[in-house]
Amino acid sequence: MAQKNAKEIAKGVVEIGNIIQNQSPNTKVVISELITRTDTPENRRKVAEVNAVLLTNCKKNKWGHITHANIQAKHINPYGIHLNKAGTPMLAKNIISFLNEQN
Repeated sequence: MAQKNAKEIAKGVVEIGNIIQNQSPNTKVVISELITRTDTPENRRKVAEVNAVLLTNCKKNKWGHITHANIQAKHINPYGIHLNKAGTPMLAKNIISFLNEQN
């Protein structure tokens, strides 16, 4: 994450969404936002910036958006990057909730 700024990261994700939409117009594009990071304040800020850009693009392109606002520092491993045992079910719950809302 340190090599690219937030706009570059988000742009890459949006480009993938556009490719999918263009090559498979009947496919519903859904973007899952990044989970929080606690390793450095800079990375935590960058995640928030990426997520803001992704949300804007999801609204603009009428794509689905999965939020992970309920995943907090207590759900992240001691290194501050990956989910811990409590975080993994939270991520799954968010995805399942989104899918259930689509029916």
